[in-house]
Amino acid sequence: TDPYYNLALEDHIFQQFAQTQDCFLLWQNQPCVVVGKNQNTLEEINSRYIHEHNILVARRNSGGGAVYHDLGNLNYTFIVHPARNEVLSFQEFVQPLILTLRKLGIEAQSSGRNDVLIAGKKVSGSAQYAKNGRLLHHGCILVNCDVDALSGALNVSENKFRSKGIKSVRSRVTCVNDHLSRPLTVEEFKRIFIRQVSMEQTLRPIELGAEDLRRVRELRDHQYATWEWNYGGSPPCGVRKEKRYPFGTVAICMELRGDDIEKVKIYGDFFGQEDISGLEQLLCGKHLKPESFQFLSDEEVDRYVSGLTQDKLIELLCF
Repeated sequence: TDPYYNLALEDHIFQQFAQTQDCFLLWQNQPCVVVGKNQNTLEEINSRYIHEHNILVARRNSGGGAVYHDLGNLNYTFIVHPARNEVLSFQEFVQPLILTLRKLGIEAQSSGRNDVLIAGKKVSGSAQYAKNGRLLHHGCILVNCDVDALSGALNVSENKFRSKGIKSVRSRVTCVNDHLSRPLTVEEFKRIFIRQVSMEQTLRPIELGAEDLRRVRELRDHQYATWEWNYGGSPPCGVRKEKRYPFGTVAICMELRGDDIEKVKIYGDFFGQEDISGLEQLLCGKHLKPESFQFLSDEEVDRYVSGLTQDKLIELLCF
């Protein structure tokens, strides 16, 4: 239930296993907040609440927004060769969950970019990323989550509430057990979910060897459990621009020398196929005027922030 170990294990399997070997994982974390790869951690968490309640903070390798995990949640991961999947398409991967809920008598549907809803409330969110011919999709299912802790630990912007017509985190989420006459344990739900996945895929267990486990522990200790990974990478911010789009929030922090961009950091709950640092490097050194960014095509911008165009980027930067 160590979130740093679980994220390291997932990453190791993603990077080291053969491209043709599809994998399915189920895992749980002790109370923690897991932020998206592109987010500014301090803006996403309630630091006082986190400290007072001994909640861990971790960063995953995929985009999307911050989520709260505890032992009332079940997390799942699909790792596949993306040749048979459209990158950043979520529907195929949330379908087993929707069918599992249906077997329990709960009607659910996918909504927006990456949510599964019951009666208009979020019961699961998911994220994904692709690299070197592999696609990883993972999600969190609220089976019997502590919604008070979820609400207290996250610092969700008013922009997100306004765009969705809601007033609080509590009013936006629900748990599986809220819709059952007899509550299920996470273990019971896990068995039902596995049965559903096994109807569509042939599952067989994989046992990791000592060398694999050593590498996972090393990845945990030297990346996922470090302050630099979970909190670092936040340069001084002289100018901040932020806008919420249908595909997510994009915030740009810039240090300027005159009208030239000296340093830039892009945050948000967006998804993309390329690491956002690539776009940051392309922007550094440029004069802050629309003509300076005409060299970026819509396709290139979209690779870093899925849904963003050249015009939208220029508008965000310059106006």
